Order: sequence, then C-alpha cells, then structure tokens
Amino acid sequence: MNKATFTDTMIAAVNYDNSVQFYHLFVELDISEKTEAYTMLKDKESGQMSCITNGESVKQTSPGIKVADMQATLRMLEELGGHVIEQWVYSSMEGANCKDPEGNEVLIWQMLE
Repeated sequence: MNKATFTDTMIAAVNYDNSVQFYHLFVELDISEKTEAYTMLKDKESGQMSCITNGESVKQTSPGIKVADMQATLRMLEELGGHVIEQWVYSSMEGANCKDPEGNEVLIWQMLE
C-alpha cells in the first residue's frame, strides 16, 4: 500500500460521512473521535491529527498530502471518487492539484530523487 502523510488539519464537509470515509481510506487515518459535529482522524505513526467538520462551519482548506508513489496515489484518488485538476513537476518535487469526491481541493505531492 502506498502510504500517504497528511500535512494539514481541517476540512469542511458537505457530505460528512463520505468525507470521513474518503480520508480514512485514502490517507489511512484512524478515526479517533466522531461526533455529529466533527470527526478527528489521526495518523498512528506520526500522531498528526486532521478534523473533518459536519457542514461548512469553517473555511475550507486545501490539505497537502505527501506520498511516495504519485501515480498509484492518483489512481487510488480517482477510484475513490476524487479527480485530478492539474499535474505539475519542479526540479525537486512533483504534484497534483486535485479535488476529493465533494469538490474540496487537495494538493498531492512527492519529492523527486
């Protein structure tokens, strides 16, 4: 499995349960707390947390997700209902501006060797 690492903290969800499920599966985050208002997701290795809110109670952010295998990650993103807007490459990294299944922006990136 291609392990991804979340690099941001909060996402406002229109379809709350779908967003929680998407980020739980896509970034392999554990659900550490779930209420009607929010869900806290935790990376068990780094301890990093992310919060999905039920509704647009916060301004939407564009979370960054660092990955080891860009192409495998983009395939998984699309299999789970997301889509790629634009891919780009710089000398030290490559990335893709994407949208999750609800249309929230997501930045996926990988360091180049």
